[in-house]
Amino acid sequence: MVETRLSLEMCEVMKAHLKAKQIPYKALAEWLNLSEVSIKRLLNGHQAMNMDKAIQIAALIELSMSELMKQAEERLSAWPHYSDEQDAAFYAEPGLFSFLTALHNGLSIHQIREQHDLDRHSIYLYLRDLEKLGVLKITGDLRFKLRLPKHTAFRKDARFPNYYKKSMLTNLQQRVCSAAKGEQNSHLMMATVAMTPEEFRCYTQKQEALFLNAIRERPENDGQEEEKVTYSLVVMGAAGDYYEALADIQRKPVGEVSEPVVGEPGKTA
Repeated sequence: MVETRLSLEMCEVMKAHLKAKQIPYKALAEWLNLSEVSIKRLLNGHQAMNMDKAIQIAALIELSMSELMKQAEERLSAWPHYSDEQDAAFYAEPGLFSFLTALHNGLSIHQIREQHDLDRHSIYLYLRDLEKLGVLKITGDLRFKLRLPKHTAFRKDARFPNYYKKSMLTNLQQRVCSAAKGEQNSHLMMATVAMTPEEFRCYTQKQEALFLNAIRERPENDGQEEEKVTYSLVVMGAAGDYYEALADIQRKPVGEVSEPVVGEPGKTA
């Protein structure tokens, strides 16, 4: 699986350098003595690329194989994001992302058909649309290989997840704020802190590292015997004070004497 993804990233590196050097596919086809159609299939991962062809392309774009591999590995280790095209497709057809999520969650094609009452034609069209987006590759009769890992994220300006973000935050807020005292399955911390923009940047980087490490895809059996449950996590922060203003301190009527009352704010015994 890793080798397949590394090969795909090598192709992406090659395409980026070809574009930067303004080398058209036609020139590359002549260089490799192949048709333009074969070149497109090769660089889009639809056809296996052998080492000889990789060396020839690396020479054309003036990269050593070691540098080509290094750049591909850097892309592979970077946090994956859905492209603008993929985001737009999911925004236009939310069910397409639901189908992909089911695949990422390990559901078989048969299970998806049964759960959603889909016919064979619909299954094929979903797979074909996801293949066009580069999310998976169809390898046979309703068989496929996923090309993006489960932890692939949307970028901050993505359109598709906006509604789900608001809904998730509202539901999570209600759940956390209604948690019983001492409950171990929810957590909330809030504060306003004075810090420089650089200090805030360092803080968010540390939080992001912890957050991403928690949601990275892991093997189903990682040595832990305790059954796992799903937790919803949110990391937030922004410049400004977003607490509601405290109640106004009003002048007491002349002659009023009262004992302090212990209870909720704004309530009397």
